[in-house]
Formats: sequence, structure tokens, C-alpha cells
Amino acid sequence: FSAELLENSTHLKFKQPNTSLLINNGPAKGFQLIPLPIEAQVSPVFGIHIQDLNNDSHKDIVLAGNLFAVKPEVGRYDALHGLILQGHGYNKFTAIRSTESGLLIEGEVRHIGLLKTRSGEQLTFVRNNNSMNFFKIRK
Repeated sequence: FSAELLENSTHLKFKQPNTSLLINNGPAKGFQLIPLPIEAQVSPVFGIHIQDLNNDSHKDIVLAGNLFAVKPEVGRYDALHGLILQGHGYNKFTAIRSTESGLLIEGEVRHIGLLKTRSGEQLTFVRNNNSMNFFKIRK
């Protein structure tokens, strides 16, 4: 961007740019902000689902998002193709590669839901101006 354009633009500041987990530790301790792993920072997140996906008694996090409606000079935010963060307890998470999880979602996800069927549970990914994606949960 040119110096003139920057000089005439609006400048906003923010203090927490990370996709994070906010834990309520009760009235005495208040809230704790925990930034999620770097793999969760690549694009805006709009869909979140929390569930123990692998039956290890620790909740896992499924994230999806992206944003295409941005100015051309900035470029689309489209690097997040769905992400599973495996929980290890004590608010610790590890990103699972899509080659391992099988999760690969194209487009702009705006909601993640859970669909219970006779053959098991499926994650549903609602995409903006596109069809829904379904992924069966294998435990």
C-alpha cells in the first residue's frame, strides 16, 4: 500500500488477534484466554464444534471457516479447510493433519453441526452459497 493511502486510511488496533479458547474458571479466578495452535490461525473461523471424537475422555475441537468477501488487493482468506484439534486435557490441543483426519472442506463454512443417524454420527458443514458437506465420525 502506498504511503498516501495508508495516511488517509482508518487505523484500528486490536490486542488479541488469535483464534482462542476462553475458559470460565469461576467467579474467584475469572476467565482464562488460551490461544489455539498455529494451524487454527490461518483464516477466520466461523464454525466450531466441540466433542470427544476419539473416546479418550478429552474434548476435541473441530474448526472451519474462510472468508472470500474481501477487497481484491487483500486477497481471500481461504487457507482453512477444516481442522481437528485433539484434546489432551488441561486445555492442551494438537492439530491433526487432514491426511490423518480425512477432513477437507472447500469454501466458506458458516456452521458445523452434529447429525445423529442410525449408522452413527456425522458432522455437517454448512457452506456459504454451496452445498453441505457430511463427514462420518469414526471412533
